[in-house]
Order: sequence, then C-alpha cells, then structure tokens
Amino acid sequence: MIRDRMGLTFLLLMPVALVLIMTSLQDSTFKALEKEHIDIVILNQDSKILGDAMIQALDSAGVFNMTVVENVNDNVLSETKNQVREGHFEIGVLIPQGATKQIRKRISQEIKKQLPQLGKKGTFEDTPTEIEIFFAPMIKGVFKQAVSESVREIIAHIQTQMKKRRFAQFFRT
Repeated sequence: MIRDRMGLTFLLLMPVALVLIMTSLQDSTFKALEKEHIDIVILNQDSKILGDAMIQALDSAGVFNMTVVENVNDNVLSETKNQVREGHFEIGVLIPQGATKQIRKRISQEIKKQLPQLGKKGTFEDTPTEIEIFFAPMIKGVFKQAVSESVREIIAHIQTQMKKRRFAQFFRT
C-alpha cells in the first residue's frame, strides 16, 4: 500500500491554516472598526422627548463622535449640510421642530381609532415623522441603509414607549 505523506499533511494542515488566516483577517477588520468613530452632527430643532431620546440612543451606541446643535435656523442648516458634503461629518441628522408633537398626535389618533369609547371619532391621519438624514458623498449605500434603518428603529422604539405611557394614562382615569 502506497501512502502519500505529503498529501495527508496538506489535507490536515490546510484547513487549520485557512481558519487561522481568516480569523486573523476578520479580527483586524473588527479592531479597525472599533477604533474608528463616525463623526455625526445632530440638528435638534425638537428639544423634547423625540429629540432628546434620539440623541441619547445614538450616543449610547458608542460608535459616534457626536456634535449636537440645538438652535437651528436656515443658515445653520445649510452650513451643516455643506460641512457634511465636504466630509467634516460623515452623517447629519435633522430632527424637525414639532416632531414629538406630531408623534403624540398620531398616538392619540391611533388610541381613539382602537378604543372609540375613549374619545371622539375622527379621521385618522398617518403622517410619518420626517427625520432627515444626510450623508457625506464617500459613504457607501449599504452603510446609509443601515443607519437609516437604525434611526427608524429608534423612532419606533420611542413611539412604542410613548404609546405605552398614553395607554396607561387612559386606563388610570
């Protein structure tokens, strides 16, 4: 019986080498991502529940170097968009004035629609809360989509918390 020792050695060592190489490559990629923080500017025109909760949620993610601008006018908005376009920030988020009020109104309408005995019947306007997100030109599409989805999830979580509080108020009275 002829044995191929070299073939047997490659058969056993190549998968081990492949696993070690792939692990080291992935580890270095994750370390690079952990070291870098993404520069983000948040223009908070709604200094209420939504604006504050959005800032807190993005800050707790731990991947952003955040700059928060509270007093936003048209000049500040256009200047900030230019800074994002020029690459000073990778992401810009505009939380419009009255966003919390809009969510509260929508929640009240939903509750009245679901439990008509608690309020007057009326038309239900489902207008989404518009939070504008703008990106630097160098940001890839997949990353843009991931950030946009994360912001939508944060908004949905905030709405759910507000809805729970509103239902609790209705049932306490």
